[in-house]
Amino acid sequence: MNDGSLEVQGVTVRFGGLTALDGVSLTAVPGQVTGIIGPNGAGKTTLLNVLCGFVRPESGTIRFGGRELTGLRPHRLAGLGIARTLQGVGLFGGLSVGCARSAASCGRGAGGCWSAGRTWRCAVPRRSAGPESRTCPRDRASSPS
Repeated sequence: MNDGSLEVQGVTVRFGGLTALDGVSLTAVPGQVTGIIGPNGAGKTTLLNVLCGFVRPESGTIRFGGRELTGLRPHRLAGLGIARTLQGVGLFGGLSVGCARSAASCGRGAGGCWSAGRTWRCAVPRRSAGPESRTCPRDRASSPS
């Protein structure tokens, strides 16, 4: 399909003698919610890691909008808008929501914060009152006053 769908076909991942994914296939269509459910150890996180390039499948293919993605590195996939967040809630503990959002979206462009090896810091204190505490200086500079 070339409609923006994410297609996973026959993906298998083994870690030594353990088969984490065995011929997994699914299609996620734009505008439709697709869930991945299962008990602990079922391979949900492994599948997400395959989709984001952190784990290479032993077999199978991954396509997004008709483009073959199998084997692409995480930074290439992130440039296409395919990334994941981790469950750690303290990753941006010292930043406002606006700053955390800016930091997360920073790697989308060429030479973004992450690819340049820099970290994003917000100059506005987190506990500051008023609308200024909800955005980063970068956001305020680019928005009309």
